[in-house]
Amino acid sequence: MPPRLTFSDLLKTLAHQLGKDYLRLRAAVQGRLNRAPRVKLEPYRGCGNSDELFLIGRVVEDVPLARPSKGDPWWRNARAMLRRFTAGRFPGARVRARCGEQTLDAAADSEGFFRFHIQGSFADRPDGGSWHEVALELVDRVCPAQGEVRASASALVPRAGCRFGVISDLDDTVIESNATSFLRLAQMTLLHNARSRTMLPGTARFYRVLEGGGVGRAGNPFFYVSSSVWNLYDVFAEFLEINGLPTGPLILRDLDADDAKWIKSGHEHKLAKIERILAICRRLPFVLIGDAGQDDAAIYREVARRNPGRILAIYIRAVRLPERNKRARQTACELGDAPPMLVFETVDEALRHAAAAGLIAGVPPEER
Repeated sequence: MPPRLTFSDLLKTLAHQLGKDYLRLRAAVQGRLNRAPRVKLEPYRGCGNSDELFLIGRVVEDVPLARPSKGDPWWRNARAMLRRFTAGRFPGARVRARCGEQTLDAAADSEGFFRFHIQGSFADRPDGGSWHEVALELVDRVCPAQGEVRASASALVPRAGCRFGVISDLDDTVIESNATSFLRLAQMTLLHNARSRTMLPGTARFYRVLEGGGVGRAGNPFFYVSSSVWNLYDVFAEFLEINGLPTGPLILRDLDADDAKWIKSGHEHKLAKIERILAICRRLPFVLIGDAGQDDAAIYREVARRNPGRILAIYIRAVRLPERNKRARQTACELGDAPPMLVFETVDEALRHAAAAGLIAGVPPEER
């Protein structure tokens, strides 16, 4: 039996269809006016291991976006968001990747996404860094007077000395989003920007301590997995940077032309992406961080069940909805101590738990 559609599903499907219709109309108008769009390669941070790298990116229209500020009016933020979602795509465009002595080509799919799987030797870098660079070039001419279109992509390979990795949700785990309400989430997303969005209390402190393992040297890698769409990548990446959060791959969700895929559950998306990270970083145990607002506790419980011994601890941030917190705590009780799951109200609770579990050396003093 097909899944029952909710009101939110219907709104998402309608918005997606209107977006596709708008793109077709705009392309026709540009053709009539003989206006050629500019094109760019938009690589997203990838990841890998000592034997392979995985990269994803997009061939899209290069639309001008002013640098955001905290005081930008809502209409300016809404205009920038509209430009992100209505930027033209270039299906079939060929992209070339160069990494060391290797050269690989990939064709963009119907939404402009390209993907590379690069095999080789990616051991620890001599400088101790975790990021490996890949040069990208657009092979096909998709616009008149295009010129060279190049970009540099980065892929994270956890260092041999890392103790564990961290996989974190974004909405209502790191960034205040009101994701339990589609309308409030849409308002927060459309009318704000990376500098006017709010980070949840204590997040940067908690994450930096986990990154250092409590001793400041481990360099434990971070991965951010969200059911938000790739169109928001630059917003999330800038938010992480300006708030001092660990740099890591952002794994978001395709706004697929197939409506059935567009409305498929975030549960399915998040579970699949986490499983993929665990498969790539196959020698590394993980800590999972989410919130009680959606299904993170249940998703992480399933990840732990499928990957015995790989999950060291699960942290679920409590939300303002008591019923959601109660359900998350019930899931934690069902899971027991293998691995332990903590539903926390404050970051200090999570830090004390992490210290007792040996994940960090101790609870650092609160920042002033």
